[in-house]
Amino acid sequence: MSYRIANFEKAVCEAPRLPRERLSLEEKSYEAAHGILVKWFEQNEGNWGAGFVRIAGLAIYGWMPTILRAEGRGLKRRNVDFSEIAKELNSGSIDPKHHNFLNGSYIGTSKFLHFWRPDGFAIWDRNIHKALDLSGAVNAKANFEDYQHDICEYRDQHGGDLRDIEFRLFCAGRGKDK
Repeated sequence: MSYRIANFEKAVCEAPRLPRERLSLEEKSYEAAHGILVKWFEQNEGNWGAGFVRIAGLAIYGWMPTILRAEGRGLKRRNVDFSEIAKELNSGSIDPKHHNFLNGSYIGTSKFLHFWRPDGFAIWDRNIHKALDLSGAVNAKANFEDYQHDICEYRDQHGGDLRDIEFRLFCAGRGKDK
C-alpha cells in the first residue's frame, strides 16, 4: 500500500491549483472554515485539558460529515485518555501511537493535528487517497504515515506549504471516481 515519492510528486503536479473564484461554493466554505479553525487553535495554544481536547475534536468533526464519538461503538470506553492527549499537546508533541485518537480515525485525527500544527501535519482524507490512486483502506496506518512523510518531503524539496499541496490533492481527488 505504500507509494514512492515519485508517484506522490506526479499526483501533486497533476493536481490543479484552482484560483479562488473557480472553487465550488462547498470548497470555498471548506477553506473559510479552515482559517477560522487554525486561528482558534492558535489562540488556545497551551490551554489543553481533557475537556478542551474533546471540544476541539467536536469542532473538527463539525467540519466533517462524521460525528465524534467520545466512546467507541456500543458505548465501549476508548483506550485513549483525553487528559493524556492534552498533556502531550501542552508539551508540544504527540506520540505517534495517538495519531488516531479521534474515533480511531487517521482522517479525523489528521485534521485535529493539522489545526494544532499546520506546518507539521497535513490533512489526510478519502479525496487525497483517491488523488494518489492508493489501494486498500483509506484509514490504514501505513497510508497515513507514508502520506505524512511524503508530503513533508515534497514540501521540503519543492517549497510551498502543506495546506496548499494538500488542498490541491483534495480538489483533484474530489474529481475522481473510485
